[in-house]
Amino acid sequence: MSATAMFTNNSTALLQGRITAPRAAFRARIAPALPRRGRVQITKAGDPDKQPPGDLDNDSYQQVEADVRGSPPDQGPPIRERQTELDRQIVDVGQREKTITGSDNSIADSFRFKGALPEVANSRLAMLGFVAALGYEALKGKSLLVQINEAPGLIVATFVLFTVATAVPILRGEKRTDASEWGGLPGFTANAEIINGRTAMIGFLGLVLTEALKGGPLLGQ
Repeated sequence: MSATAMFTNNSTALLQGRITAPRAAFRARIAPALPRRGRVQITKAGDPDKQPPGDLDNDSYQQVEADVRGSPPDQGPPIRERQTELDRQIVDVGQREKTITGSDNSIADSFRFKGALPEVANSRLAMLGFVAALGYEALKGKSLLVQINEAPGLIVATFVLFTVATAVPILRGEKRTDASEWGGLPGFTANAEIINGRTAMIGFLGLVLTEALKGGPLLGQ
């Protein structure tokens, strides 16, 4: 090996040593004492062994909806396996909220995507909106867009009223029941409500797209 190569190798090794040694000393002595930034660990749903603790057995869905969702179309993984860390954090926040409001289910827990409220409220609003829109079109021959432009305040107020009326029993921990349990007509079940609501959502979306393509009301000219 030439003298030039030996000098180059020794210089490189010396330089690496000077850089590596202070870095190692920093990690060993100084870094542990520095405050660490908060990190959110995203845990894949369906792996309960790696999930952080959370009171999922008392979340709003488990208390209000799980018992009436035990048949199709909602058979699938247990509700605990559908949760993420974000769900657990919301449920934990809700536990503190419940001590303040005195409710059985918190607003934060009930309104989250996997909570007890969203699909029930959306199903009822979709059924209401679909039937009202088609009914008004049949009577007046006006499209959905025209209806919204003519009475936006009334429509928003109605939707808010139905959402609140749906939320109050859930916040009080009351489960939806079949109509036959309180003397209503057979066939009107809690499960059927969800199926009909999902169908209405598809129908409402189809109504919007059809009228957009047609450029006018579905039932009008």
